[in-house]
Amino acid sequence: LALYHAYTEVDQALHHNADLMARLSTQLEVIGDGAVEALLSPQQEIFLRENLKTKLLQAQLSVYREQQALYEDSLDKAQRWLTQYFDTDNSATRYMQGEIDKLKGEQIQIDYPAQFKTQAMLEQVLTERLQRILASS
Repeated sequence: LALYHAYTEVDQALHHNADLMARLSTQLEVIGDGAVEALLSPQQEIFLRENLKTKLLQAQLSVYREQQALYEDSLDKAQRWLTQYFDTDNSATRYMQGEIDKLKGEQIQIDYPAQFKTQAMLEQVLTERLQRILASS
């Protein structure tokens, strides 16, 4: 029963991280819709959008690796670039800012149990089986 509870907790945490991955993927799709300030040349705009996508992909990768600091840093930079270079009155930009705010509050590191509570019970069962096998030989 303890093993089941530990498995359930880890499984729930992994599903939570999978949900974060899906939300980050959605952000990548929205990037193409935001209006960029006219101060940037078309080539600079392309680089900006690609760099923004890269930051969100980096945040997504950090979820897989459970690297909280990199996750937060990537989202901070993406949000800063949105504020600095995109039209903040644009609905797509406001949507992205709101979604990044939500993502920034997420904890992506999972606290795995160092040792399952059932380990001692399993060791005892295996020891008893081994003793019975040796006794019957």
